[in-house]
Amino acid sequence: MEEIKANEYIRLENGIILKYGEKQSVKIENNEYTDYSGEYEWSSTVVNHSPEIIDLIEVGDIVNGYPVLEPVKNGNVWWGIDEGLENFKKSFGDIVTILTHEQYEQNCYRLEE
Repeated sequence: MEEIKANEYIRLENGIILKYGEKQSVKIENNEYTDYSGEYEWSSTVVNHSPEIIDLIEVGDIVNGYPVLEPVKNGNVWWGIDEGLENFKKSFGDIVTILTHEQYEQNCYRLEE
């Protein structure tokens, strides 16, 4: 993996997306992100990084309230799904929120079958 530069966005294996360089208590060595800022130190592997946050979005993430079904790498167009369960193209020019599929799975309450 290429060197991660300050102010790039990083996606960790646990689904967290961060902007590298915003915290002084963070270190990245050998693609391992370590945060020393809290009471406990924690680490996670960097799976992707880019100066553009849209490059870190994966299928299964929820962007601005819309599930991403299939990324299209020509600009800011991503496949999503609407309330009528019809496929449509949705442009995420201004990304406001991202819920990664890893975060969704970790926080999802499941009813017993």
